[in-house]
Amino acid sequence: MSKQAFLRKGTRLARLRRLKPLLAKWIAINSTIAAEWIEDAQDVPWWYNERASLSIFAGAVWRCSGWAFEEFAVAKQVATPGRKRSEHGGRCDINFVVDGQEYVAEAKQAWPNIEAPASAKRVIDAAVAGALHDAKEIAHWELPALAMVFLSPRLRTTYVGEMDRFLGLFIDELLSIRNATVAWTFPPAARHMSPEGRNSHRCYPGVALVILRAA
Repeated sequence: MSKQAFLRKGTRLARLRRLKPLLAKWIAINSTIAAEWIEDAQDVPWWYNERASLSIFAGAVWRCSGWAFEEFAVAKQVATPGRKRSEHGGRCDINFVVDGQEYVAEAKQAWPNIEAPASAKRVIDAAVAGALHDAKEIAHWELPALAMVFLSPRLRTTYVGEMDRFLGLFIDELLSIRNATVAWTFPPAARHMSPEGRNSHRCYPGVALVILRAA
């Protein structure tokens, strides 16, 4: 695979190989929406929030002939000293079925600044830790409990000339996460996209998804 093809899109399946068709569909949907939005409104779907990102993932589930149920009330369990567990009310981000397997998952969204790799790593690590923490609270469902992190990397427009280098470092960082299933898409047409307003000096070239088994 060429470097440009690697930067454009890819997956690493790790322990969740059954998600391969779903992640391919997730990449395709992000790319399709971005192409249409860029032409119509100079917009992309990945510079919004966690809820918006989760909706695209759920759409990919449905397009793979599965089902998805989002943002619903559940009882969560928290470990306490002495290995006892206390229960409290909360919300589960998503329950879904794909390829005949049912999952529950908690999601986080982060916007790492990839022009500063050390800072980006701290943001990624914190988001992964937060998603794992939340996913462990729904592990008592006796379903695979997943921690999902949507990552929208950003960098200042003055670094556009170094985009490929920083994207390569970013993807390598994600692939270094042990046992992580990773997917990413950075469509060429979206590489230089910047939002209006206070973040207009930054580019948001695409999106990545990190998924880990919490239980």
